Amino acid sequence: MLSKCCFCVDLRTATLLLAVLGAMSHLWSAFAMTGMVDSLENDEFSSMYTGLTLYSYATGLLCLVGAVGVAKNNIKKVRVFSIYYWVELVLNFILSTSFAFVAFSISQDVCDEVAHTDLGNGENMDMDECLNVYLDTASIATVALALNLLLKLHYALAIHSYYNKLKYELAHPELALSDVDVVSCPYTPVATMEKDANAVAPPAYVAGQKFVMDEKN
Repeated sequence: MLSKCCFCVDLRTATLLLAVLGAMSHLWSAFAMTGMVDSLENDEFSSMYTGLTLYSYATGLLCLVGAVGVAKNNIKKVRVFSIYYWVELVLNFILSTSFAFVAFSISQDVCDEVAHTDLGNGENMDMDECLNVYLDTASIATVALALNLLLKLHYALAIHSYYNKLKYELAHPELALSDVDVVSCPYTPVATMEKDANAVAPPAYVAGQKFVMDEKN
């Protein structure tokens, strides 16, 4: 499990930021797509945008639940947010691999449509040039998707690590450390010298003469 997110951010802070930013982005997308659905006339596109809108509302609410859970140290809400993030990671992996597979499998068909067509300046793109440009573009897009998946995997591990940490702290409140780390130092007792009742004090000298205390006083 991780002890920090991005090697420098506290797990609780990172989980809260991911939840808040996720809620804002998903809910904003849901509001934006709601207006687009009302303006669409094609039933096929309308159904697709309706599904995406409902998905954005659902994920936004789940992120909001996670933010509340982190703020209030609610283990159940944090667990819901952690499960959601893992599910979203799996969905992103499926979509990314599907895109990469489809993108590289239709390269010949795309270039059959694009090659030998007028580009508007009197020049035509031949098949080899089209394939080179298309495959380079698909490769860059695939690498970007792979990096995005790795980043989301790191975030999912950070959230899961915070969930385990919070679960342990709530189960053992007496062992939970505060924000300031407590360092225990062993105590070594120092031996003290006991006073001997029969011990004779050393003589005192005044002006070079031995001083003898008058016992009458």
